[in-house]
Amino acid sequence: MFKSSHFILLTALAILLLVCSACGSSNTISGLEETLIALAVEQTRIAANQPFADPVATQAAPLPATPTSQPLPTATVMPRTVRVMPDGTGDFPTIQDAIANVEEGATIILGAGTYSLTETLRISKSVTIEGSGSNETIVTSAHADGVLIFTGPGNINLQGISFEYQGTEEANVVIIEDGIFEIRACRFSKGVHNEDEETGGNGLLIQGNSDGVIKNCWFNLNQLNGLAITDQSYALIESSTFRSNNAYGLGFWEQSSGEVRGCASEINAATGFSIQDEASVFFEDNTAIGNTDFGFKAYDNSSVTANQNESFENGLGGFAVDQSAQLTAENNIARDNEQSGFIAFENAVLIANSNEIYNNKLHGISVQEQAKGYLENNTIYNNVEVGIRAAENTYIEARSNNIYGNNLSGIIITGQAEGILENNILNNNLEAAIFFFDTAKGSASGNQCSGNKWGIYLETSASPNIGNNPGCPIN
Repeated sequence: MFKSSHFILLTALAILLLVCSACGSSNTISGLEETLIALAVEQTRIAANQPFADPVATQAAPLPATPTSQPLPTATVMPRTVRVMPDGTGDFPTIQDAIANVEEGATIILGAGTYSLTETLRISKSVTIEGSGSNETIVTSAHADGVLIFTGPGNINLQGISFEYQGTEEANVVIIEDGIFEIRACRFSKGVHNEDEETGGNGLLIQGNSDGVIKNCWFNLNQLNGLAITDQSYALIESSTFRSNNAYGLGFWEQSSGEVRGCASEINAATGFSIQDEASVFFEDNTAIGNTDFGFKAYDNSSVTANQNESFENGLGGFAVDQSAQLTAENNIARDNEQSGFIAFENAVLIANSNEIYNNKLHGISVQEQAKGYLENNTIYNNVEVGIRAAENTYIEARSNNIYGNNLSGIIITGQAEGILENNILNNNLEAAIFFFDTAKGSASGNQCSGNKWGIYLETSASPNIGNNPGCPIN
């Protein structure tokens, strides 16, 4: 209907235009033409079913915004593995070139052979260096700063390499100054020590806030220590050997800490395992054999726990605690040492439970100076002199120990020492089961004696309280 009315109107206007044209009125004709054109346009729109155009809406619409270009994602550079050979073939001609050019976290494989460095290998990025075995891949340097220094931060992994210093000036073979480390199946040898300057000489020196694992490694022929751990560093050390070093096989200093398991420290010129300053260390299933001084020794204010270790044939003693240190020892064996199995000096504290102590050439346990000993459930036998000896101004508590077959007495309390002796079994000692010398004091009760020359022997100046001790007559 709407379309038909427009058609009729258009027809009428066309006729009117022809009439006006004949009349010669130009103004009327012009207005009619405009009206006719507008109606024709509207008719065309309606025919196409288009809505009526709003004059405001028909203004030019803004162009759509150009999309903002997004940066392409950056490809992650993955660590890669490269190979270096002693003859210069491989991905890089030298280890130094490889270290300088590989990405963070890369692995450098060293083929079998000897790599003679002209300068110290300095590493400040995370990297793994893997050899073909410590008897096959050998890295040497004569530079005064040693073979390798890792400055951190980051991770350093070393595996299957022998590091050997060949210089004459003082140097540590390898230093880890900071960072995370993992060292497996490596050897560290021939560090050079300057006694006057007290520098150099360690096979491996770990310092700073380093933290890591050492496993199946060998430390030998160093002029100071095989492995030295200091500052606030921590190390878990397993199944490693420290042999023929001129001071300690393994030492902890400052506020370092660690765990040592399944290791052997042998034939070192001082002590096998040394713990000093304020270090704190746990030892389990280790052996200390044939060291010039002690198998294990804690100094200063250090704290040591030792479980299931064996210390024998050492030049002074098996286990020692000195100054203000504390040693807690349980289920260890101390045997065949040139002096005593366990020794406590100065103001140290020895807590010894359930250890086996025998065939030592002086005493089983010796507590001296102002030290304290808390001794329980130990088996102490066949020592050349005394089973347990407390001397000078010491204090001991000895309970439920089995003490027999010693060549002098089972227990001696001498000097101004004080001994609290309870429920010990003392059999077949060649002199007294219990002997109070000098002005010693304390008490003895519940002890059982058999086969000793004397039961309880008291010097006239001694003043212990003696309770009921079956089989232990007082002499």
